[in-house]
Amino acid sequence: MKNIKQTTLAFIVFISSTSLLYSQEDLKIKTESLPGIISVEQIESDQEYSEAFKIFIEQPVDHHNPNGKKFKQKFYLSHKDDWLPMVIELDGYNIDYNRKNELATILKCNKIVVEHRYCGESVPDSLIWNYLTIEQAANDHHRIIETMKNI
Repeated sequence: MKNIKQTTLAFIVFISSTSLLYSQEDLKIKTESLPGIISVEQIESDQEYSEAFKIFIEQPVDHHNPNGKKFKQKFYLSHKDDWLPMVIELDGYNIDYNRKNELATILKCNKIVVEHRYCGESVPDSLIWNYLTIEQAANDHHRIIETMKNI
C-alpha cells in the first residue's frame, strides 16, 4: 500500500511539473505567433508570477502611415494564469528590468509593462521628433493591448 501511495504521489508531481513546463512553452509559442511580434525571450520571473517574458513588437513610427517606417518597442509580460485579468503600466521611459507594479500586486493579476516610444531600446533608426506625441504613444499602447488580447 505504501508503494502505491509513493508511486501515485510521484506520478502527480511528474504530471504537474510537465504540465507547468508545457504551459510556459505554450504561452511563449502563442506569443511568438502573434502578428507584429518580433521576439519573445523568457526571463526570470519574480515570486509573484509563474513566468515572465521580454517582448519586442514592431510599431509604425507614424500610425497614420502604417506602411511607412517601423521601430521595435519593448514590453514585459508577467503571467500568473490565463483566467486572471491584466494590468498594463504605460509610464516606462527606460525600462531596464521587469519592474513591480503596485496595482498588479494588489489585484494578484497578470501585468504588462511598456517602454515608451523613443526611449531605452524602443527607438527608431531616425529620430523624427514630430512622431513623439501622446496620440502616437496611445496608438502604440492600443496595438500592444489588441495584439495581446489574442491570447
